[in-house]
Amino acid sequence: MGRDTEIYMLNRTLASTNLYKDLKDKRQYKKTFKEFWNERNSDETFTNILATVEQNINEINPNDLFDIIDYLEEELRYGKYNTRGLHWKNDKELRLKNERIVKEIFDNYGISLLYDIHTSTACYSYMFQFGNYTDFFPIEGNEGNGYSISSKDFLIFNDYMILIMYKVLKNGLDGSIINDWDLRINEIAEVVQKYESNQVMNQCVEKEFNWLKSCMSGDDKTYKVEKNTVYSAELFLNQSLAMKRRIDPSINHRIVILDSI
Repeated sequence: MGRDTEIYMLNRTLASTNLYKDLKDKRQYKKTFKEFWNERNSDETFTNILATVEQNINEINPNDLFDIIDYLEEELRYGKYNTRGLHWKNDKELRLKNERIVKEIFDNYGISLLYDIHTSTACYSYMFQFGNYTDFFPIEGNEGNGYSISSKDFLIFNDYMILIMYKVLKNGLDGSIINDWDLRINEIAEVVQKYESNQVMNQCVEKEFNWLKSCMSGDDKTYKVEKNTVYSAELFLNQSLAMKRRIDPSINHRIVILDSI
C-alpha cells in the first residue's frame, strides 16, 4: 500500500498577507480556490477556512491544509508551470526553473515544504519512528490527513531522529562506513550534549536502537519497515539536521505533517 508523507512549516504573517488575498478571489490558472473548494466541501465552510488563513494559519487542521496545497499543486505545478508534464521529459532546465518558481510561490504564501519523504517505503519507516517516539513523548494533534504540532514539540522529535540515526550509522548497522562526520559532527554533538541528562530520551533512543539492531539479523522478508529505517538512516539524519537549521519557533509556530495512505 502506498504512502505519502510531507512536512511543512507555516508562517502566519505571509499567509495572512499573501495567501489569504489569492485564495479569496484569484484564479491561479483554471480555477479559483472557491470553485475548487466547493467541488469537495460545503460552501459555508469556505468562509471558515479563509478566516483561519487570514487570522492565523497555525490553527489550520491538516485536512484543510491538504486541500489548499492540493489546489495550489493542481493549479501551479500541474497547471500554469507544468513541472510534471511535457517539460519534465523535454526541457530539464525549464522544469527546474518552474519548480523554483512554484517553491518561491509556496514560501511566499507561508507554506514551506521542509521534507517530502522520498519513497513510500521511507514514509512508513519515518512515521514508524514517529509512532515509537510518541510512546515516550505523547503528542496531540492527529487529525485525519496528518498532525499539527507545535514547532517546539516537533524539534524535540527531530532531535530524537538525529540521535537514533546517528547511533545507527556510528555503529554501522547498515554495513557502511561514514567518513565525513566532520561536516556534521558539531551539530550532532550539540544535540547529544543537550540530552545527556535526559533519561527518558536516552531510554527511548537505546530501546529503539536495540530493536533495530535485532531486526537486522532477521530474514530478509521480515521487519521491512525497521530495516528500511536503517538503510535510510543517513538520509533521515541529513534531512533532520536540515530541518533543525530552518525552523525558527519564534516565527514558525507549528509544523504540519501531512500523511496519507
